[in-house]
Amino acid sequence: YTSNSRQGGGALSQSLKKNLPVRVFRSSALKSHYAPPSGKGGRTMYRYDGLYTVEKIWDENGSLMDKSTRIGDIPYTFL
Repeated sequence: YTSNSRQGGGALSQSLKKNLPVRVFRSSALKSHYAPPSGKGGRTMYRYDGLYTVEKIWDENGSLMDKSTRIGDIPYTFL
């Protein structure tokens, strides 16, 4: 998942720092093999996929960040 602080990255960073799980919902609009199927008439559907923990964060240059790094407005990738 790639995000910045305004798109939820700040919350994911806090999850890593505090070792708290995050709830993951997936949308059929993502067109991913992980996405749920669309509903009747192409309606967007959502599926709850469970609780996950954030294990690592990388900055846009691919550098692994530690738990003390503050998330800003540049894109970050979460695992």
